[in-house]
Amino acid sequence: MGIYPIALVQLFMAQEPKSMFVNSHLAANGVEDDASLIFKYEQVTATLGTSFRCKLPNWAYIIGDGYIAIPDFWRASECHLYQLDEKVAQFDDKRKTIGFNYEIEAVAADILEGKLGSSTVTSANSLIFQKYIEAIRAKIYA
Repeated sequence: MGIYPIALVQLFMAQEPKSMFVNSHLAANGVEDDASLIFKYEQVTATLGTSFRCKLPNWAYIIGDGYIAIPDFWRASECHLYQLDEKVAQFDDKRKTIGFNYEIEAVAADILEGKLGSSTVTSANSLIFQKYIEAIRAKIYA
């Protein structure tokens, strides 16, 4: 589950964080079952969380002068723009599914075209995500 917040922050930041703080809990089998992360950039702080131990709301917030709220960000179909506490705009894509069909269709199209990788989530993106996961795990097991 941790890949979703990592992918979201990379989508918006498109750069490596200057520093990372990691707090986590390991399940009895040694797998991380709860993680809180702070990625510090030049002028941005990203706070990320993922958990199997508790039910999180699964909302993402991109905060600046106002903020964008994205319910179920890992399969988002809508988002809301706020100025202070006032909603000033909303987007809803009116989909009839929970969104995983888009991933399936994209992979199927790539396979049918004989592609060895995705043009949606490139191998370069996947390597960046894996680099973050390795850095996080290094901090957990340090």
